[in-house]
Amino acid sequence: FSNNRIYTVNATSDKGCTKSVDTLVTVKPIPNVNITQDKAICSGELANLTATLGTGESIVWEDKNGVIDPANLSTLRPTTTTTYTATITGVNQCKNDGKVTITVNSLPNVEINQVGAACVGNTVTLKPRLISTTGGSYTYTWYDKSSEPRTSIASNTDGSYSIEIKESTPSTTLYLYTKNEGTGCHKEIQHTINK
Repeated sequence: FSNNRIYTVNATSDKGCTKSVDTLVTVKPIPNVNITQDKAICSGELANLTATLGTGESIVWEDKNGVIDPANLSTLRPTTTTTYTATITGVNQCKNDGKVTITVNSLPNVEINQVGAACVGNTVTLKPRLISTTGGSYTYTWYDKSSEPRTSIASNTDGSYSIEIKESTPSTTLYLYTKNEGTGCHKEIQHTINK
């Protein structure tokens, strides 16, 4: 029941005497649960568990291993899909809980294969190769430096990059940015062509 109620207890003795006692049962409200919604993140990202609490309310977060130290919440980075439980205690000590599942998507597992020797007159092609996939389509973008500002360099239609080795060509480091368009997760790796 959700409303306060008065219960009456009637007692009768063995001599036939009766007495009635009224008891008021007060129903205290439970706190609302307003926490992070289920979401997906990429491996290495923060879970960012948040909650909106009312005046005087407190919260305890738990995972399958038990209670999470509040000091660690801001740096929590789950490595696998994890369900967290939030238990909220109100000013009247009534409790309510809710659950949130953080789905962890893996980063692209990719390597760069160099085709052709870096000799003067040769054309060297760098080909991305997915070691494993998690579904979805992948896009590849090549850069000639690792930091912004930078502009992508033209690549082949299959995502590879080719460069003709000339006498004046220095050792070159290129950066491959790979993105899973399904999950939005991305990873950048580098490869150096030594002439």
